[in-house]
Amino acid sequence: MKAGENFDIADNDNILKINSPRDHVGGPFSVVYKSLNARWAIVALAWDGQPMLGLRYFWGTAGNPCGTWATSTWLVIPPEITLPILNGLPLAPGYRNKLEKFLNKEIPGEELKT
Repeated sequence: MKAGENFDIADNDNILKINSPRDHVGGPFSVVYKSLNARWAIVALAWDGQPMLGLRYFWGTAGNPCGTWATSTWLVIPPEITLPILNGLPLAPGYRNKLEKFLNKEIPGEELKT
């Protein structure tokens, strides 16, 4: 899948279909935050079974990052900077609470979808 400048990021379901590299990504489960104007999104996903956040930009032909053959992938955000990033986002308190429980392995990613 090429998720670049022509990719519809207004629809969260489109963003959640990006699941590469498949050997490592579980989910993505939820769009945490996105910027339609700057064309980037942060998602909650599992990386090698561990709850994480992923980031990608939707520019150019395939967006960034992209893997072999211009396949759209996720840049995994290191756990050490996850909370500072979340602190800078205007998230609804209820969703923020669920997201922190996911990241602390207290709830599965599927619960973020509800």
